[in-house]
Amino acid sequence: MKYPERIFVTSDQHFGHANIIKYCNRPFRDIDEMNSVMLNSWNNMIRPHDNVYFLGDLVYGKSSGMDYWRRKLNGRIRFIRGNHDESNHIPFIEAATLVTDDISFLLIHDPDKVPSEWSGWVIHGHWHNNVSEEMIDFDNKRVNVSVEVTNYKPVDMRTITNRISRKDRSE
Repeated sequence: MKYPERIFVTSDQHFGHANIIKYCNRPFRDIDEMNSVMLNSWNNMIRPHDNVYFLGDLVYGKSSGMDYWRRKLNGRIRFIRGNHDESNHIPFIEAATLVTDDISFLLIHDPDKVPSEWSGWVIHGHWHNNVSEEMIDFDNKRVNVSVEVTNYKPVDMRTITNRISRKDRSE
């Protein structure tokens, strides 16, 4: 059976990072609950053949390896390096460009590293919910896909492009 292509973006799960619950006011009682909710949300949404751009910081800390979590996640994942990412087995890229519904996007972990000549939209992570709890910043053409602002699950690119086209500021 042939499925239509689906592309998702997400960032900053920080699997295994107990202190992120407090730092970002995540609604979990402990890392076991956080890890379970995010893993189940991902795998319930992402089919094995779906494309996922992961925009950095899958894990945090030595007790939670990227390779371990990668094996548990559905999808064909392209990893954009975050500031906490290390793996000998996962090929990282620094950024990617993507055109969806005639909208150009730069996908990058840290929005402060966007090249000055880029004039399209930016999809990023890194900021968590520390700068804003809004996913789409229409004024600056930025989309924050840190899990704290996406209900702890990946976001379909069509959802993003539909909201941009409608200038929909709601979640």
